[in-house]
Amino acid sequence: TPRFVIELYDYFKHTLDTMFLRKMYPVVKRSIEGTLKYHTDSLFFLTHGDAETWMDAVGPDGAWSPRGNRADDIQALWYKQLNVGFRLAEFVKDEQSKQRWVEIGTTLQTNFIKHFYNSNTQVVYDHLNADNTSDSQLRPNVLFTYSMFLNKNQFMKSFFDVTKQLVYPHGVASLSPEDDNFHPFHHFEPNYVQDAAYHNGIVWTWLAGPWIDLATQFGLQNVAFQVTSDMTRQIVSRGAIGTMSELLDAVPRANESEPRLSGTFSQAWSLAEFIRNCYQSYLGVGVNSNVYKTSDNIKHLVSNPHILLAPKLPLSISKAEFTVLMGNDGVDIEYQKTKSQFEIAITPQTFLPDLRVEFLMPQDMIIEQGAAENMELPIYRFTILPDRRNVLIAENGVVTFNGKNISPIGVIPSFGPAMFKDITLATPILRSDLPSLKGPEHSMLTNQDIKQTNSEAPVLVELADPLGDDKGDGDYVYPRTSYLNPGSLDITNFSISADESNVYFNLKFANLSNPGWHQEYGFQLTYIAIAIDKDGVNNSGGREVGMNSNYRVNSELAFENIIYVGGGIRLADSSRK
Repeated sequence: TPRFVIELYDYFKHTLDTMFLRKMYPVVKRSIEGTLKYHTDSLFFLTHGDAETWMDAVGPDGAWSPRGNRADDIQALWYKQLNVGFRLAEFVKDEQSKQRWVEIGTTLQTNFIKHFYNSNTQVVYDHLNADNTSDSQLRPNVLFTYSMFLNKNQFMKSFFDVTKQLVYPHGVASLSPEDDNFHPFHHFEPNYVQDAAYHNGIVWTWLAGPWIDLATQFGLQNVAFQVTSDMTRQIVSRGAIGTMSELLDAVPRANESEPRLSGTFSQAWSLAEFIRNCYQSYLGVGVNSNVYKTSDNIKHLVSNPHILLAPKLPLSISKAEFTVLMGNDGVDIEYQKTKSQFEIAITPQTFLPDLRVEFLMPQDMIIEQGAAENMELPIYRFTILPDRRNVLIAENGVVTFNGKNISPIGVIPSFGPAMFKDITLATPILRSDLPSLKGPEHSMLTNQDIKQTNSEAPVLVELADPLGDDKGDGDYVYPRTSYLNPGSLDITNFSISADESNVYFNLKFANLSNPGWHQEYGFQLTYIAIAIDKDGVNNSGGREVGMNSNYRVNSELAFENIIYVGGGIRLADSSRK
């Protein structure tokens, strides 16, 4: 929901579609007020379950990357949702909501620094648990929290740590390799199932987007372009040509030169972030986005549309040609860069009166690398002539527009290059002591072990179950998911047979269906637990079936062993280990 509201505002900035904005305002208001009523705590943090962030993989024992109940990236998105909300409230003249959301946003920001930021270690916690303990795992989610800091210096250690530990030339990892839960490969059966690695180490290509945003903002476009160049190579010559995969392994396999692509072979948000970085991070294009002192409310946008140009070209690119779309209109722009000069040509495709442009001077046009840790970038504002090619030239600290000198309207504080003189990308290294590579302590059954049959084995137990009775108690009817056909959970027969070597379990269902998820698991969503009471002693053994079943057997049936079928086969003792 926060992302929807944020993107609604981005859509408006590119289209100035006020009619749609008015139509959607009640939806935005309901989303904010609903969150405040049902999903925020006393500190105005947005609360959620362990798997209700983008790190959403769940296994039989719960979330593989538990982040409940308050994750840092969720609070940053919620904060942005409130900021968009008050701007829209201002537009529709809902002053009461505007004031309320501004106050809540300010309080949220203050509480975030107080509870998510450790001033001693300068660590930003990944999430707060339901018991208010904090989790300091180094994950890329911290990249989204930059807007939460009034004092941007407080964020910098996190940016350094993420860059040096998580950002490989081929993308951004989902967990630090120094963490013992790090999983370097997506598929590494039989040591672990793929979802165990999904958000615990492997690279997600879309995550390069937020990191490149910050890196270019800090003047690190040459470092960032190492990642972009590798992503370009992926698009052009790896996997599905012309697109990007969902994932990559964190490190190459033995005797392989580069990490394997994995996940879906074409992922929309991966490619979208790549394209967005080209426009917003390197070309520095913002449509109706102000960086200097002017109000960013809707009224201002509608009355005076404008383009921000804050170019951050890497050394390897000296020329760029592109089009900026504004509703149904387009503006053609050219960049031409030399060591001492930056030239911008702006040509409207249609007659665009009163189109304002703001130009932020690039760092490398002001100061040599390594000269300062903090600096100020001048910003210029001008109105283009609507029917001709307009030219801005920045050279030796002097800026001319259409042949006339123009003066800056102000300056923007920026981190200087000396702040990052020691920063480097992470090197993919495979730790030999990783628990994930050692596999489980228990022995592993092979498919041959599991699938043995003996039609001559004597039957010990056979039970029939009525057709159509396993569908819930009336208060809750299952299955509720459309991925399972009715009858998938309706057991009709259970039998046990045995010979000298093996015991054979046979279960029949009315209409076993394949949901199409994780084909390697078979009928994954039909889960079976077979509890075995060896001693027949009342209350001797385990009673909790576990695996999210919320089921407890009667005390006289307490079990010593239990077999789980679904997502593989697992044999466990009474403590479910």
